[in-house]
Amino acid sequence: MSKIKKLFKSHYFPFVLLFIIMLILTTGKKFFHDDSDLFSHFSENPMMFWVRNRYLYWTSRIIIEVILGLFASRVRWLWKITDPIMYVLLGFAIYRVFVTKHNNKTMIWLIVCLVLLIPQKLLSEAGWMATSLNYLWPVAFGVFSLIPIRKTLDGEKIRWFEVPFYAISLIFAENMEQVAAVLFTVYLLFTIYFVAKRKLNFTIVIMLLLSIASVVFILKCPGNSARADAEVANWFVDYPMYNKIDQAFIGLYSTMQYFINHFNPIYLVFTLSLMITIFKRYNNIAYRAISIIPFFMGIAFNIGEHLTFYLFAGLHSAFSCFQTENRIYLDVDNLTQVSTYIPVFCSIVTLACFVVSVYLVFREKHKAVIPLLILCAGICSKFIMGFIVTVFASSNRTSFIFMICMLILSVMILDQTSEKTLKKCLNILIIWTIFTVINHFCICTGYMLS
Repeated sequence: MSKIKKLFKSHYFPFVLLFIIMLILTTGKKFFHDDSDLFSHFSENPMMFWVRNRYLYWTSRIIIEVILGLFASRVRWLWKITDPIMYVLLGFAIYRVFVTKHNNKTMIWLIVCLVLLIPQKLLSEAGWMATSLNYLWPVAFGVFSLIPIRKTLDGEKIRWFEVPFYAISLIFAENMEQVAAVLFTVYLLFTIYFVAKRKLNFTIVIMLLLSIASVVFILKCPGNSARADAEVANWFVDYPMYNKIDQAFIGLYSTMQYFINHFNPIYLVFTLSLMITIFKRYNNIAYRAISIIPFFMGIAFNIGEHLTFYLFAGLHSAFSCFQTENRIYLDVDNLTQVSTYIPVFCSIVTLACFVVSVYLVFREKHKAVIPLLILCAGICSKFIMGFIVTVFASSNRTSFIFMICMLILSVMILDQTSEKTLKKCLNILIIWTIFTVINHFCICTGYMLS
């Protein structure tokens, strides 16, 4: 009994509860889409034959594919245990890397609530197992691999036995192209910074070299180029007709499409935290107006869709391209129409408001650098999809990294508040999270999956 009481009082008990909740949810998940295809494939072919073909003709995600193959062919039950651990790893890594003020249990509870708000339907698009291994796992390991940067910034010693864990995490995370681009950029920039500040250490050098090697491996993989050619025929036959400017417009379109088309709780928390903080700190009308725009864009075309239609029918019609699923909404037929670029313009304005609002929240330039870097990493992780032929075929799951960046920024914003304000926010989040978990249960057991 005393051990149970100690567990409840433990600093990290919220993470234990997070694991239990996600374990219950994961147990109810049924395999479908790419998961089912994998099961049928491995019943007929050796795993290594499949992995070799994937490398030559489809993808550079060999590490992910091997683990996916092992789960699919032999130990499917093990995925249902390890996947909840990834949620815990993500929450712990966010707490360890990005929390600098409120290093207490209240902040851990808040992070756990935010992690539980992650939309489960987003992680089911290609099948539960395939989507989580290709998106959740690399992001969780990627954030964990940033701990050496935090320790170096704080002047904390990195012990030798920690280095292999950080290195393995980075290697796995960078097997996913979007994460590789983000981590490579982050480690490159911080290496330059540490050289200038004379703080560079062996671990940072190792992590940068591993990042470079991972990016080179991705660029040299024959399967990536072969897949691009195949996907043009399958999904986007007009894609070769677009120049880089056209592709950039597609990237801007797709960056905000998911958050405008769908109600996303992480987006709502992020925009609300920006807006409320700026309203409390500034009386300037322009600053307040800037902070309202992202929040408005996030609810006008999903929660408030019907109201928007009645009040602003023309604007609603212009944004109808965002109300599509797995379909090309920018093609050669509407590329020259002026109305096509209204959503693009609004996306640019919204993203610009993000940047200005984040800068205003953190006030001082040196404090705003890392939050702005995180925001830019999230935006770019989705924007670069405009230069990839599967920008539409990949649906909404490619917005996952941008969403996690919003989650991290929400944590950093709330970390700047007082303990009293933090507890008020937590009380609201707990109520919201309870209903969200119930909703997750319906989704994970298949009641709400279409």
